[in-house]
Amino acid sequence: MITLNFKDKELILTEYNNTSEDFETSGFSVNIDSSKLYVSKIYSGLNAQKADLRINDEIVTINGNSLIGLAPCQQYFSFNNIVKSERELIVQVKRDGELKAFRI
Repeated sequence: MITLNFKDKELILTEYNNTSEDFETSGFSVNIDSSKLYVSKIYSGLNAQKADLRINDEIVTINGNSLIGLAPCQQYFSFNNIVKSERELIVQVKRDGELKAFRI
């Protein structure tokens, strides 16, 4: 758990072990710029790296849902809603002008 104490300029990290759920990750993080949603981090040894997803790949579709034409913030929120609700992801990206699809 993270607690921010702005008054005293403190960041307090507290271990939280009381959870009954296992957390899963697809092994990558995304970010947005002024025009697109892109892969910003790949976590070593997890599904995204094994599938060959790469940093700076532009996310075009996720599980058949196109992100093209959406404002960048809407792309980000749509992506996160799908990731939270699905166990398997089919991610289509644009890399070096080519479209590539990955099952993660």
